[in-house]
Amino acid sequence: MYEIAVQMQKLGLTKYKSKALGYIIENPECTAREISENADIPYTKVYSVLDSLEEMNFLNSGLGRPKRYVASDPEYIVGFLTRREKDRYQEIKKSGEKALDIMKSESN
Repeated sequence: MYEIAVQMQKLGLTKYKSKALGYIIENPECTAREISENADIPYTKVYSVLDSLEEMNFLNSGLGRPKRYVASDPEYIVGFLTRREKDRYQEIKKSGEKALDIMKSESN
């Protein structure tokens, strides 16, 4: 779980999202309580973390009680995060180029 969480953080997920996803990948069909206790996520935060991951389509939950969580396809997760980071890099690059153009024009 630890290594998955480290890599997911490098791809832009928060610490809690990374820990939750890592635990779910290694322990399919786990409950929020199990995730909270074993991934070291406060129980008061675990549902918001899981809801957020579910909104990103990184995991699915069943309709039963308690809900059980299963991770989506790892290729989808990594592909999504990689594309998001590439897009973010392109935005930063454009902003840097624009800032440079402004600085050059102001110095003339």
